[in-house]
Amino acid sequence: MRNLRTLHTRRVWRSAAACTIVATACGLVQGCGGGADAPDQLPLASWPAAVPTPALLADDGSVMPTLPQAEPADPGLCAQARACATRDQAEQLDSALGGRVVWVDAGCCGDAGVQAAVASAMLLQASLGLDNSAPVFVTGAWAASAAATTDHLRAAGLSRVWWVTR
Repeated sequence: MRNLRTLHTRRVWRSAAACTIVATACGLVQGCGGGADAPDQLPLASWPAAVPTPALLADDGSVMPTLPQAEPADPGLCAQARACATRDQAEQLDSALGGRVVWVDAGCCGDAGVQAAVASAMLLQASLGLDNSAPVFVTGAWAASAAATTDHLRAAGLSRVWWVTR
């Protein structure tokens, strides 16, 4: 029984020592500027506002220019005229239109993957009852396939096709 009491007493002292160390550290943080002026304690109105995601479509429905951060890294793919979007921009438009957009993943494997992605996009467009001005977002791990899919969809008459690059 005595060993249990000794063990219990040691645990209490260790806990008290740990609490003292934590309290001292908190005092030091507050003394070094981590007190009332800490960012997590600022009133909500003084927090910086989130930067809004630029829209893909203008108020009149025309396509906005591609943002520099949405441009693909490969300069050869940038040279071709195409609209690029960030994932945030694409998801924002998808949400605004209530999901009445087409998402297609351009697979690998050259022309066969591109043709499969184009066929998939056209099938989804038809199954949702969308016209050729409905937004289409092309994604894919293979940049060349995604770029080619975007070009093929535009050539097929779809007017609002974006390559989601980032």
